Amino acid sequence: MVAGVVMAAVVMAGAADKDSDAAALYRVAVAVYHRGMESFYRAYLETLRQTEMLPAAHLAAWQWPQMVRMVAHAAQHTDFYAERLRRFLSAGARPEHWHAIPPVTRSQIQDANQALWAREVPAQAGSTRADETSGSTGIPLRYGWCDLASTSTRMQMERFWDWHGIDTGKTFAEIRLMRQRKNDERRHQGWSFRDGSGIAANLKCTVPLERQVQWLHDVRPDYLLSFPSHLDNLAGAMAQSGRPLALDVVLTVGEMLTDPVRERVAKAFSGIRSARVVDTYGCQEAGKLALQCPHGRYHVCAENVFLEIIDDDGRPVGPGEEGWVTITSLHNFVTPFIRYRLGDRAVAADGAPCPCGRQLPVLGQILGRARNVLTLPDGRRLWPASYMALQMREYVALRQFQVIQTAPGHLELRYVPMDGAAAPDVDGLTAHVRRAFHPDMTISLTALADIPRSAGGKFEDFISLVS
Repeated sequence: MVAGVVMAAVVMAGAADKDSDAAALYRVAVAVYHRGMESFYRAYLETLRQTEMLPAAHLAAWQWPQMVRMVAHAAQHTDFYAERLRRFLSAGARPEHWHAIPPVTRSQIQDANQALWAREVPAQAGSTRADETSGSTGIPLRYGWCDLASTSTRMQMERFWDWHGIDTGKTFAEIRLMRQRKNDERRHQGWSFRDGSGIAANLKCTVPLERQVQWLHDVRPDYLLSFPSHLDNLAGAMAQSGRPLALDVVLTVGEMLTDPVRERVAKAFSGIRSARVVDTYGCQEAGKLALQCPHGRYHVCAENVFLEIIDDDGRPVGPGEEGWVTITSLHNFVTPFIRYRLGDRAVAADGAPCPCGRQLPVLGQILGRARNVLTLPDGRRLWPASYMALQMREYVALRQFQVIQTAPGHLELRYVPMDGAAAPDVDGLTAHVRRAFHPDMTISLTALADIPRSAGGKFEDFISLVS
């Protein structure tokens, strides 16, 4: 860990001129390091407070040497990237040639297997380990991780606490899947390096909702983090229990946060004032990618990744246009991810400055996984907005639902019925689907006792099986 965090300071200042503020902050980080990890983290956080205010050109100049360093490392130490990066490096590794590097898809990364892993890792990256994604979109992805990458993503979250005025001395609850935990819950003191007095409480999202409601009343957290879909279900269970719980901030991760879900969650956990619902965007294999600021815009974690929105040919899309989220990790030297197309779709920002004043790149609307796109009978594709699906409650009394597209003209509604509910209005539902999507669309219903989540605890309310 020691080597990893020292390397973090080196990378943070890697592109800065020796007389710049960033370089000065790096020297401060090195000077205070011997006093302990807390001093280092404080210096790192102060560096982030400076970099988030840098003009775009300055920040890009800061990122570039880190990107070239990662490319050179991957070309030299992995079998997978050697040929892929040859043309870029032989042309002098110049910014104008960046888009000549072929984007890498998730399936290609999975097929690469051991060829993706670096034979050598810089000693400064710290200790390394293997991990894998939860496989929420199919086959799990096996990847490597190091202290440097871990430190970087952790400090992005520390910055996030700052943005939203989160008091790290208060109680923070998290309801997610806790892998490799024998117990359903655990509590410990200290969830931020800045204040060791805050209580962290964790509960598995797989325990019954009624128990989760009781657990929250026992813990009485100030802050709660979970998946948007889970918080939506929890809000309903809280309302049914007749025992409201007021929270200051609700944090969402792992899934697309829609406006209807945000509004319901904010209302369900409000007290004297409305609960604030704020979102983070990331992936297990690269850490945090973007964080929502108090004005609701997603700022890219540019000190952790270089993020692009590209078209099918690997070129950047224009402002306001939709494309593939593609990242280059600046810190994961174990399994490098260079122009890695996650499988997510998003809209490029319009270029307008954010009212918060931060200069970090802004990511437009996050649309979700490509497999969450509805293909209409006439070949058109669209993102089925949640409000369209939620209107199905007018025709089917349901507690939970999932829509599966099995053919271009057919949807299957899987649902958990409300206790004692009347029979579904199939004709009304069919008419709604045809109004909302396409006149030739049909729908069938399948009642279930429960709709399971993925291995990682995530939930998708719409999945298309149409390629």
